Amino acid sequence: PADCDAAIALLRRVEQLALKEPPHRADLVKEIGDIFYYYNHDLDAALQEYDKVVGRYPSLNDNIVRITKLRIGDIYLDKGDGDKARATTMAMHGYNVRSSGLHV
Repeated sequence: PADCDAAIALLRRVEQLALKEPPHRADLVKEIGDIFYYYNHDLDAALQEYDKVVGRYPSLNDNIVRITKLRIGDIYLDKGDGDKARATTMAMHGYNVRSSGLHV
């Protein structure tokens, strides 16, 4: 985790330098979430970072947002919330869960 903390600090500094480059910033924030998720096993911290990507860059025409949404679904699965995982994945694919008649 000490190496993870150093990596997160470095990525946050680089993010500040990439202020005018939304795709790069989104990728950096996603990478911070990945460190929390895969190395620190801190699902809540990872979810918080992934939510930043989805919230700040919703119209970014890039796979970064799609991959991030998949990771959010994975976190919900890891937390045992299959309904939220399914809803997240379906929303990512453009399904309106409420109007589709599908039960989640």
